[in-house]
Amino acid sequence: MKPPTNSDLNILVVGAGPTGLVMAVEAARHGMSCRIIDKAPEPSDRSKALVVQARTLEVFDAMGSAIVREAIDCGQPMRSINAYADSCLIAQMQFDGLDSPYPFPLILEQSQTERILGKHLEGLRLKVERQVELIDFKQDEDCVTAIIQHSGGYKEVLRASLLVGCDGAHSVIRHILDLPFEGAPYEEEFLLADVQVHWTMPPAQGYFFFTSRGIMAVIPMHGDKRYRLIATRDKSSAKDYQDPTLEEMQNILRARVHMHAELSDPVWLSGFRLHRRIVPKLRVGRVFLAGDAAHIHSPAGGQGMNTGIQDAFNLAWKLALVTKGVGRSILLDSYHQERHPVAKAVLRGSDLLFRTFLGNNPMVIKSVRIIAPLLLRREWVQRRARNIVSELEINYRRSPIVGEYQKRFLKYKTKLAAGDRAPDCLVTMLPNKINIRLFELFRGTKFALLVFSGINCSLESCQNLATIRNTIQNKYGRYITVYLVVPFETPQVNFEGSTLLDYKKSLHHKYEASSSCLYLVRPDGYIGFKSQPINTEYLQEYLSKIFI
Repeated sequence: MKPPTNSDLNILVVGAGPTGLVMAVEAARHGMSCRIIDKAPEPSDRSKALVVQARTLEVFDAMGSAIVREAIDCGQPMRSINAYADSCLIAQMQFDGLDSPYPFPLILEQSQTERILGKHLEGLRLKVERQVELIDFKQDEDCVTAIIQHSGGYKEVLRASLLVGCDGAHSVIRHILDLPFEGAPYEEEFLLADVQVHWTMPPAQGYFFFTSRGIMAVIPMHGDKRYRLIATRDKSSAKDYQDPTLEEMQNILRARVHMHAELSDPVWLSGFRLHRRIVPKLRVGRVFLAGDAAHIHSPAGGQGMNTGIQDAFNLAWKLALVTKGVGRSILLDSYHQERHPVAKAVLRGSDLLFRTFLGNNPMVIKSVRIIAPLLLRREWVQRRARNIVSELEINYRRSPIVGEYQKRFLKYKTKLAAGDRAPDCLVTMLPNKINIRLFELFRGTKFALLVFSGINCSLESCQNLATIRNTIQNKYGRYITVYLVVPFETPQVNFEGSTLLDYKKSLHHKYEASSSCLYLVRPDGYIGFKSQPINTEYLQEYLSKIFI
């Protein structure tokens, strides 16, 4: 797909929730001309989605350190989750063991997330156009022609190279594309309350109570004694999704929580129904769907908003390369191939959690009460569960735009593969000897190529690798920043380029670089190509697949 020559702008983003805001921020950061519209007159003041997972905090870090700093300042880190069946503690998950600069889920009201992202967007000289609605659009080989309507009834016709629908579960774009939203609603009715809870349980922890009468989740929020309560409504008192009263929430709490607790000061009370739905494809020509416009599911596991944000983060850099005329169309194809399986896995996982833990089958509760403590007592189970919930295990190993070179005679197969999230580590940058996190080096919009010397490298091999670094930097410097990673400093090696000193060998160990190898890290922080040992011909073959 070639970039059009007759479009008004590179990208039109429809919807200014967290997904759309991330899409617009990234479009601006990558140098694309962009407009973002939303039919609402102002941002919502409701808390809505609460959980920002560790991987999403890493995304915020990559978008700009100010975003993640303000998010943490305004939020409440949740250090652990405690699960009770009837009155017995059956499981406890600690998040401190996460291999991330942000080893916790952050409880942050969606209204705050949108405020922070909106402020950052305005800092990039782009603002949400409110009370502006997409009416219709058509696309051809050259561009998307959209009709948008402003608050006074004025209709505007604009042309964009690409259109991204972040317009929620009732997406207009999805309807115009006539894409099915496959799935079904859940039968259960849910209740939500943002309130103060007066009890003796430790703060900054989440609590889940499973009983034969239903569930009660108690999630810490920012502020003194503030929590979100989520519960299934008693079927005997079904009220067709009417908002609950504080008295009704208090009665449910007393019936399902085994310790004394009093509720007060409600900020938001709501009744709602959940759905599990997904579109069959995320791309139709020049039009893309992201977030709730493409997939919705139960909030079990706190994955929904995070999946949408990561949809946008995955897509933006690919759109940027293609609209600039330097990236091949395989990048656009890869969006569906990478993110659709993730969305399907989230839907399956949240549905399994919902049916297992949020149902009211006494036999299931009894089984969970017996099995959960036995499983979660094992550290590897805890570690796997933490990584899945925090979305650190998401990978694109089957993507068409990742690749590996590894000699057949190697006796071992490394765990870290192309398509995996690139790990973080503290290193020292030469020649100024500045200590810096690897993720800070990934904040730009370029690829990062890590050329490892290996733990026991010779002076000659270090000199050869410095030459390789300089050659690649000279040829692909517009798109790639190349770093030579060495375990020791030597005056005989040319350190004029970007060189990272890994004197504790921590980075070598994380990347399993006992011998010389290289890792190409994409702008979204995932490994695009890996070569062990180094083979520059295979690297250039891979790059020719991505770049024109």
